[in-house]
Amino acid sequence: MYFASEDYTFQSDISSSDEDVGRVVRGTEAKVGQFPHQLLLTRSGASPCGAVLITSILALTAAHCVNERLPSQLTIESARHLRSHDDKFVQKVGVKSVMIHEQFHYTGGAAHNDIAILLLSQEVNFNAYVYPIYVPTTKTRFEETAQGKMGKLQIISLHPSALYICAAAQSTLIQ
Repeated sequence: MYFASEDYTFQSDISSSDEDVGRVVRGTEAKVGQFPHQLLLTRSGASPCGAVLITSILALTAAHCVNERLPSQLTIESARHLRSHDDKFVQKVGVKSVMIHEQFHYTGGAAHNDIAILLLSQEVNFNAYVYPIYVPTTKTRFEETAQGKMGKLQIISLHPSALYICAAAQSTLIQ
């Protein structure tokens, strides 16, 4: 099992535009292989969620994506750029077990401690398109990814302070 543990700062030449594209506001289409740690998590073949490869056999996802699901209903797909197209780099692996945060719950429509770890049924093979995420440092700039318009992987650059502002705004809207 391999853990990506070296200090890493993400650098990208991608910048946001004023145009809204798909589901990621001010996002742009990611380059093929730009996020080798990004996984597609399918539940019974549908209802996709995202996940992140943290080792060759462990993935991290949102608990609400796997809550009340059997591991046999879950599959991860690595190196997936277009949901509608399989290419030679896509690896599909089943999930052996799911570990949901013990304090995961919903309150007022919001999920709390919304995190889960997936133990994969076999190790994924690393290559230029499949590689575990690096552990961030305080200097790391975050890239937010999501499946957007037309099933393409999209991104937007965020500074850590933007995440705090979004969380504060969401808290205000919920109250």
